[in-house]
Amino acid sequence: MSKKILDNTVITAVAREIRSVDLSPMICGTYDIMVTEDVEAEALGCDRSSELLKHAETLKRTDPKYVALSDHLSRRYMLMGTGERSCIAASVILAANGVENYLVTDDRQARKVIERLHQDTEAETMIGIRMPKIRSTGTVGLISRLWMRGSITDKDCAAIKKDLSSGSFRITDEVLNSLCT
Repeated sequence: MSKKILDNTVITAVAREIRSVDLSPMICGTYDIMVTEDVEAEALGCDRSSELLKHAETLKRTDPKYVALSDHLSRRYMLMGTGERSCIAASVILAANGVENYLVTDDRQARKVIERLHQDTEAETMIGIRMPKIRSTGTVGLISRLWMRGSITDKDCAAIKKDLSSGSFRITDEVLNSLCT
Protein backbone atom coordinates (compact mmCIF):
# COMPACT_ATOMS: atom_id res chain seq x y z
CA MET A 1 0.00 0.00 0.00
CA SER A 2 1.34 3.40 -0.88
CA LYS A 3 1.80 6.01 1.81
CA LYS A 4 -0.26 9.18 1.66
CA ILE A 5 1.77 12.18 2.80
CA LEU A 6 -0.73 14.79 3.98
CA ASP A 7 0.03 18.47 4.20
CA ASN A 8 -1.86 20.94 6.34
CA THR A 9 -4.08 22.15 3.48
CA VAL A 10 -5.65 18.69 3.35
CA ILE A 11 -5.80 18.22 7.11
CA THR A 12 -7.52 21.60 7.43
CA ALA A 13 -10.01 20.76 4.67
CA VAL A 14 -10.89 17.47 6.35
CA ALA A 15 -11.05 18.98 9.84
CA ARG A 16 -12.66 22.36 9.19
CA GLU A 17 -14.32 22.50 5.78
CA ILE A 18 -15.97 19.08 5.67
CA ARG A 19 -18.34 19.14 8.64
CA SER A 20 -21.15 16.78 7.64
CA VAL A 21 -19.01 13.64 7.34
CA ASP A 22 -16.10 12.68 9.58
CA LEU A 23 -13.53 11.56 7.02
CA SER A 24 -10.73 10.94 9.54
CA PRO A 25 -11.68 7.33 10.38
CA MET A 26 -12.21 6.56 6.68
CA ILE A 27 -8.82 7.98 5.72
CA CYS A 28 -7.02 6.36 8.66
CA GLY A 29 -8.75 3.02 8.07
CA THR A 30 -7.97 2.96 4.37
CA TYR A 31 -4.52 4.50 4.00
CA ASP A 32 -1.10 4.43 5.59
CA ILE A 33 -0.77 8.14 6.30
CA MET A 34 2.28 10.22 7.07
CA VAL A 35 2.95 13.81 8.04
CA THR A 36 6.20 15.67 8.53
CA GLU A 37 7.16 17.31 11.81
CA ASP A 38 6.47 20.69 10.20
CA VAL A 39 2.95 19.69 9.15
CA GLU A 40 2.27 18.17 12.55
CA ALA A 41 3.24 21.48 14.22
CA GLU A 42 0.99 23.44 11.81
CA ALA A 43 -1.97 21.09 12.25
CA LEU A 44 -1.91 20.88 16.04
CA GLY A 45 -3.81 24.16 16.24
CA CYS A 46 -6.64 22.87 14.07
CA ASP A 47 -9.70 21.42 15.76
CA ARG A 48 -10.60 17.87 14.66
CA SER A 49 -7.09 17.27 13.27
CA SER A 50 -6.06 15.11 16.22
CA GLU A 51 -7.68 11.95 14.82
CA LEU A 52 -5.63 12.15 11.63
CA LEU A 53 -2.45 13.04 13.51
CA LYS A 54 -2.97 10.22 16.02
CA HIS A 55 -2.89 7.65 13.22
CA ALA A 56 -0.20 9.28 11.09
CA GLU A 57 3.43 8.31 11.07
CA THR A 58 5.48 11.45 11.66
CA LEU A 59 8.61 11.81 9.55
CA LYS A 60 11.39 13.24 11.69
CA ARG A 61 14.22 15.40 10.38
CA THR A 62 16.85 12.69 10.83
CA ASP A 63 17.75 11.63 7.29
CA PRO A 64 20.57 13.93 6.09
CA LYS A 65 19.29 13.89 2.48
CA TYR A 66 15.79 14.81 3.64
CA VAL A 67 17.15 17.69 5.74
CA ALA A 68 19.38 18.92 2.89
CA LEU A 69 16.59 18.73 0.32
CA SER A 70 14.08 20.40 2.67
CA ASP A 71 16.56 23.21 3.35
CA HIS A 72 17.27 23.57 -0.38
CA LEU A 73 13.54 23.88 -1.11
CA SER A 74 13.30 26.48 1.68
CA ARG A 75 15.97 28.61 0.00
CA ARG A 76 14.70 28.10 -3.54
CA TYR A 77 10.97 28.43 -2.91
CA MET A 78 10.76 30.91 -0.05
CA LEU A 79 7.12 31.82 -0.71
CA MET A 80 5.91 28.25 -0.32
CA GLY A 81 4.88 27.12 3.16
CA THR A 82 7.22 25.15 5.41
CA GLY A 83 4.83 22.20 5.59
CA GLU A 84 4.49 21.96 1.83
CA ARG A 85 8.27 22.11 1.34
CA SER A 86 8.81 19.40 3.93
CA CYS A 87 6.15 17.18 2.30
CA ILE A 88 7.75 17.54 -1.12
CA ALA A 89 11.15 16.65 0.35
CA ALA A 90 9.62 13.67 2.18
CA SER A 91 7.95 12.40 -0.99
CA VAL A 92 11.18 12.67 -2.98
CA ILE A 93 13.27 10.89 -0.34
CA LEU A 94 10.69 8.12 0.15
CA ALA A 95 10.43 7.59 -3.63
CA ALA A 96 14.23 7.59 -3.95
CA ASN A 97 14.28 4.84 -1.30
CA GLY A 98 11.68 2.80 -3.21
CA VAL A 99 8.70 3.68 -0.99
CA GLU A 100 5.56 4.19 -3.08
CA ASN A 101 3.78 7.37 -1.98
CA TYR A 102 1.36 10.11 -2.91
CA LEU A 103 1.74 13.67 -1.73
CA VAL A 104 -1.74 14.97 -0.89
CA THR A 105 -1.85 18.77 -1.12
CA ASP A 106 -4.25 21.48 -2.17
CA ASP A 107 -1.52 24.11 -2.31
CA ARG A 108 -1.25 25.53 -5.84
CA GLN A 109 2.38 26.61 -5.46
CA ALA A 110 3.39 23.17 -4.16
CA ARG A 111 1.81 21.54 -7.21
CA LYS A 112 3.74 23.88 -9.50
CA VAL A 113 7.00 23.05 -7.72
CA ILE A 114 6.24 19.33 -8.03
CA GLU A 115 5.77 19.74 -11.80
CA ARG A 116 9.16 21.36 -12.33
CA LEU A 117 11.27 19.70 -9.62
CA HIS A 118 12.62 17.14 -12.09
CA GLN A 119 14.57 20.04 -13.68
CA ASP A 120 16.33 20.90 -10.41
CA THR A 121 19.82 19.47 -10.94
CA GLU A 122 21.04 20.79 -7.58
CA ALA A 123 18.33 18.78 -5.82
CA GLU A 124 19.27 15.69 -7.83
CA THR A 125 22.88 16.10 -6.74
CA MET A 126 21.73 16.25 -3.10
CA ILE A 127 19.84 12.97 -3.25
CA GLY A 128 22.45 11.31 -5.47
CA ILE A 129 20.05 9.99 -8.11
CA ARG A 130 17.81 11.24 -10.89
CA MET A 131 14.79 13.02 -9.41
CA PRO A 132 11.98 10.48 -8.93
CA LYS A 133 8.48 11.33 -10.12
CA ILE A 134 6.36 12.76 -7.34
CA ARG A 135 2.81 11.52 -7.48
CA SER A 136 0.29 13.93 -6.05
CA THR A 137 -3.40 14.47 -5.54
CA GLY A 138 -5.54 16.77 -3.45
CA THR A 139 -8.45 16.58 -1.05
CA VAL A 140 -10.91 15.99 -3.91
CA GLY A 141 -8.76 13.19 -5.33
CA LEU A 142 -8.50 11.58 -1.89
CA ILE A 143 -12.28 11.78 -1.42
CA SER A 144 -12.87 10.37 -4.92
CA ARG A 145 -10.65 7.39 -4.18
CA LEU A 146 -12.46 6.74 -0.90
CA TRP A 147 -15.77 6.87 -2.81
CA MET A 148 -14.49 4.49 -5.51
CA ARG A 149 -13.45 2.05 -2.77
CA GLY A 150 -16.92 2.21 -1.25
CA SER A 151 -15.75 3.93 1.95
CA ILE A 152 -17.98 6.94 1.22
CA THR A 153 -21.62 6.60 0.19
CA ASP A 154 -23.27 8.68 -2.53
CA LYS A 155 -25.22 10.48 0.22
CA ASP A 156 -22.00 11.29 2.11
CA CYS A 157 -20.41 12.50 -1.10
CA ALA A 158 -23.32 14.86 -1.79
CA ALA A 159 -22.96 16.28 1.74
CA ILE A 160 -19.20 16.71 1.25
CA LYS A 161 -19.79 18.57 -2.02
CA LYS A 162 -22.17 20.92 -0.22
CA ASP A 163 -19.61 21.50 2.57
CA LEU A 164 -16.85 22.26 0.08
CA SER A 165 -18.97 24.61 -2.00
CA SER A 166 -20.29 26.59 0.96
CA GLY A 167 -17.05 27.04 2.90
CA SER A 168 -13.77 28.80 2.21
CA PHE A 169 -12.32 25.85 0.29
CA ARG A 170 -11.28 27.05 -3.17
CA ILE A 171 -12.62 24.76 -5.83
CA THR A 172 -13.88 25.22 -9.37
CA ASP A 173 -17.39 24.10 -10.30
CA GLU A 174 -15.85 21.69 -12.79
CA VAL A 175 -13.75 19.93 -10.14
CA LEU A 176 -16.59 19.98 -7.61
CA ASN A 177 -19.00 18.47 -10.14
CA SER A 178 -16.49 15.72 -10.98
CA LEU A 179 -16.36 14.59 -7.35
CA CYS A 180 -17.85 11.12 -6.93
CA THR A 181 -19.09 10.71 -10.49
